[in-house]
Amino acid sequence: METTGLLESIVHRDNLNLAYRQVKRNKGSHGVDNMSMEDSFNYLKENGRELIQDLLEG
Repeated sequence: METTGLLESIVHRDNLNLAYRQVKRNKGSHGVDNMSMEDSFNYLKENGRELIQDLLEG
């Protein structure tokens, strides 16, 4: 099944990787969760697929 929706485009691996690299390049600070970029990277490596699936399922 091919999807072309906005949410699917946003959570596409290439777009997520691009966004992460951009935040890292800009020396992005932690958000409201106070998670560092390194911690965010490790968390996303472990939980990214599940998070994306949860988003796509609403």
